[in-house]
Amino acid sequence: ADAALTVTVPVTVHSAGDVIVTGHLVSSKTYDLSGGKLEVNGDSTCVDMSHSGGELTGAAAWTFSGVFAWTDGPWTGTGVTRSAATGTLLIQGAADKVINVRAVESAAATWTDGDIKMSGASTWTVLETHTFDSQADGNSIDSVSGAPKLIVDGTFVKTSGAINPLNVLVHVTATGTFHAQAGSLDINGNSALEGTLVTNAGSEVAFPTGTHDMHGTISGDGV
Repeated sequence: ADAALTVTVPVTVHSAGDVIVTGHLVSSKTYDLSGGKLEVNGDSTCVDMSHSGGELTGAAAWTFSGVFAWTDGPWTGTGVTRSAATGTLLIQGAADKVINVRAVESAAATWTDGDIKMSGASTWTVLETHTFDSQADGNSIDSVSGAPKLIVDGTFVKTSGAINPLNVLVHVTATGTFHAQAGSLDINGNSALEGTLVTNAGSEVAFPTGTHDMHGTISGDGV
């Protein structure tokens, strides 16, 4: 059915339950996915969400406008996990954050722990005028298989973690800004950079491996 279902109470999906959305789900409360599967095949929205287990999948867009806390559980399918302009994505907890095929469009995002492992044709787009804040120390954005991409139209900034480098191992295209405020931001996959690289004193944006096509600007006091 294509009708919209509006939910005005918190929803929790546990390990024994699967929810398959073929129409349009509109949730004005917190959606908690801790097990089972949420399969979204009709464009749907929520305000806040907690994803601590189970699978977010499907062929349509799941758009959040509040706080989305992601600690565990894969994102799969041909759909999109999308942040509205007011949304904030929190990537936290030591578990790997697995993205297979799915597209991700993030507004404000803060990453504190757990490697991001991308495969297939998955893409992560940092939206224009918004910031992806990496506070992880020694973590990586990995290319597991296929040709995943990180697309930076806004700002990707490393704000902490001065001991171990942040490794970006997927293909990167950027018209926005890469900014190293602390430690080393290592771009190890191939890249096409038409935006801005900024380094603070004592920090660096490094290119240990890969082929890099750079047509942007470089500024700052780092390396």
